Amino acid sequence: MTFSLKSLGRLAGLGRRPAQAKRDLPAAQDVDFIPAADLRVEVCPLCGDRSAGRLSVYPALDGRFRGRIVWWCESCGSGFVPNARALIADYYAAAYAAEIKRDRALSPEAYADPATRAASPAIARHLARVDQQIAALRRLGGAFDAVLDYGSGPGYFLRALDPTVKLAVEPDAASRPHLDAIGARVTTLDAVEPSSLDLIMASHALEHLCAEDLMATLRAMKAALKPDGLLYVEVPQGALSALRLAYRHEPHTIFFSPPGLEQAVRRAGLTIVERFYRSPGRGRRRANAMWAPDRQDPFQAEMGGGMTVVARRPPGRAAP
Repeated sequence: MTFSLKSLGRLAGLGRRPAQAKRDLPAAQDVDFIPAADLRVEVCPLCGDRSAGRLSVYPALDGRFRGRIVWWCESCGSGFVPNARALIADYYAAAYAAEIKRDRALSPEAYADPATRAASPAIARHLARVDQQIAALRRLGGAFDAVLDYGSGPGYFLRALDPTVKLAVEPDAASRPHLDAIGARVTTLDAVEPSSLDLIMASHALEHLCAEDLMATLRAMKAALKPDGLLYVEVPQGALSALRLAYRHEPHTIFFSPPGLEQAVRRAGLTIVERFYRSPGRGRRRANAMWAPDRQDPFQAEMGGGMTVVARRPPGRAAP
């Protein structure tokens, strides 16, 4: 991507002084959305429209992300960091566990100990999320014998569901001992046998992808599912184009809006069977909003957290 001198000068004035503490997080939300102007308009990797025509700085506390540019789609309201591969190449292999997910330091035995939930509010939240996700899946029915957890972390979900076949995609090396302890095989999505899975769980994982890889990843997930197999996607509310969301966003590289998430899943050839929010919304309407949700659509009107779409692979002999 090439920026003209004029555009770089305009972008340099965006945002506020880099925030260094959690108390400064609201200030990190004070970004402006400027028209692309002399930059070319990008194709949105979520909805596919050539309408990613506004830019902002990344609303971050961390200086590694604060200087990056986010493109925003005027059609679906989603955002994405372009060309983020180098930015996150080493981050998840090392820094993520040390800086964000410090619970990886616990022993595998500690995760199996009920006292852990009582002693650690953070782990209690993770386990409560898993309980809610499993309850939602049980309501949909079906067999969950062969399961892949995409972005599994230390295996909260696989441990709780306890399917016969446990597969995990997880780049965080600190999670490996925990996955080994529950008998989960760490793999890659392209190594999974086609049409072999009953369920793929992608909980707070897709927002960490390079935007350029999103659609290929979703299509590979469809190919790995059995006919009528389920993909369960949960992502954080990311429609900063309409809302002030005063929680940490880095290291996310995709900011999902409700229609952006739905359209990406549908474009991959999957059929949405459920859509809901696992938690109430914490956002406030943004005074300088550049996108407005459709208030006639309950999924867009609510704009809650734990934004969830459950989709089914249509019946058929082969996945494209």
